[in-house]
Amino acid sequence: MSPTAAPRLTLGEAVELTHLAMDACNLSGLSHDFPRVMQAVWDDVNARNGGTREANTHPLTAVWVQKMAELAELPIGVDSEGGLHEAFAWLRSQRARA
Repeated sequence: MSPTAAPRLTLGEAVELTHLAMDACNLSGLSHDFPRVMQAVWDDVNARNGGTREANTHPLTAVWVQKMAELAELPIGVDSEGGLHEAFAWLRSQRARA
């Protein structure tokens, strides 16, 4: 582990961090903690011999993705496809400029 790397979270610590994240108002702050939470998710999934689907649909993953989408003002739910299509179109246009 590098001197600046944060220690791994236990699943319980990831749950507590997720509760704190529910009140977040800064997407960039969430982006710093999300990889740590996902590592805890993967540790949990691997302990149960799960795979990518289980990690992607893990309750902690769902909460973080929903919160990030909320802060990005992307609608979530059955009718969310339009907002996501717009976001991906913008991303493609930005990649094309680079």
